[in-house]
Amino acid sequence: APLHYNIRHEESVEKRNENTGAWLFEKRIFQKWEASTSSRLWMHGIPGSGKTILASSIIERQEKAIQQGRQCGLAYFYCQYNQEETKLPPNIIRTILAQLL
Repeated sequence: APLHYNIRHEESVEKRNENTGAWLFEKRIFQKWEASTSSRLWMHGIPGSGKTILASSIIERQEKAIQQGRQCGLAYFYCQYNQEETKLPPNIIRTILAQLL
């Protein structure tokens, strides 16, 4: 069964400041990714560097774009260094596929 991907997302949204990610949304490379019809965004870094909170901003932005009519698929997954099941490739793939089907 897929993991509950949305729980970590909802927790991150609650912790986030309103303008988190604004600097990223202004970057040309992000805008190019966002305008693409078939690309992925992969974030990595050391634990505690802010990836989860930044990812929640990106996800919320994409969800709003879809609600406003953007035609695209959206799937996400939060790997957590302290939860082994979130680092297992079959769990990651299963959870992402479940969101797209």
